Amino acid sequence: MSTAYFSHCWGVFEGGGVRAAAHAGAYHAARAAGVTFGRVAGTSGGSIVAALIAAGAKPSELFRALLDTPMSAFLAQADDQATIFEERQWMKRLIRHFTWGNVRKFIDVSIDSGLHSSEPIETWIEEQLQALVGQQRAPGVTGPIQFQELRLPLHVVATDLATGRPKVWSRETTPEDSVAHAVRCSCTIPFFYQAIGSPQSVLVDGGAVSNLPSFVFAKMLGSTEGAAFCPGCFHFASSRSHPSFAKSEILKTSRCGFPAQSLTRGPTFKQPCNRRSMTSQ
Repeated sequence: MSTAYFSHCWGVFEGGGVRAAAHAGAYHAARAAGVTFGRVAGTSGGSIVAALIAAGAKPSELFRALLDTPMSAFLAQADDQATIFEERQWMKRLIRHFTWGNVRKFIDVSIDSGLHSSEPIETWIEEQLQALVGQQRAPGVTGPIQFQELRLPLHVVATDLATGRPKVWSRETTPEDSVAHAVRCSCTIPFFYQAIGSPQSVLVDGGAVSNLPSFVFAKMLGSTEGAAFCPGCFHFASSRSHPSFAKSEILKTSRCGFPAQSLTRGPTFKQPCNRRSMTSQ
C-alpha cells in the first residue's frame, strides 16, 4: 500500500485504554504507506502514542516500548496527600478499616478521589522521552522534557472538571510544561485514578470530553465546520468491534466534506476527492 497524496498529514490518536496500544501497528502501516506527520494529537492512551511519536520514536521503538511494559506497571497505591478533597474525612477513614470488597472501594474513592495513583504513568513516559530526546538537550539542561523540545508539535487533551471543558497542552500554548505530566493527566481515568488537582483546575481523562481530539486542529485552521473537515487529517481510532481489541483503524478525512473512510480495510482505498486518495500496491 502506498499513497501519493498523504505525504504530509496531521495525526489524531483516539483514547481507548489498553486498546490504544494497537495504534503502534496503525502507525507502522501509515509510515509504510509513505505517510509522514507534521503534527500529532492524542487523548488518554492515544496521548501516550502521540507523545512518543512527537519525540521521534520509530514504529519498532513504539512496539518495543508498549509490548515490553506490563499494564500493572501503571498502577500504584492511592496517595492520601494527593486527594482533591480538602477536608480530612476522619470518620470515613476509620470506617475503611472495618469494610471490604466493593464497599471498601467506594469509601476509598470517596476519600482519595480514586483507587490508584497515576504517577507511574508520568514516570514511565518521562523515561521514554528522556531516552528519545534527552541526548539532544543543551549541556546543563535538566528537568522534565517540555513541549518545546519535541521534534513534532504535540497536542495533549485532558478534561478539566472545574470548567467542564478540555484542557489542551501544546508547543504554542504551553511550551515549558512537562509532556509527561500532561500525558498523565490525559490518562487519568476518573475514579480508577486519582484526579489531579491544582488551585485552578481538577484534571481527569481527556476522553470525558473529547476522545478523538480533532478539534485542536480545526481550531488552528480557523474552521467553523468542525473537525470532520480538517484537510489532510488522519484519525487513529481504536476499534471497539473487534473481539480481541487488537487492531486500530486509520481514518482519513477531507475538507471536501466526505465522511471519514477506513484505510485499513480492503485492497483498494479510494475517496471521492481525487486529490486525496490512497491505492494499494
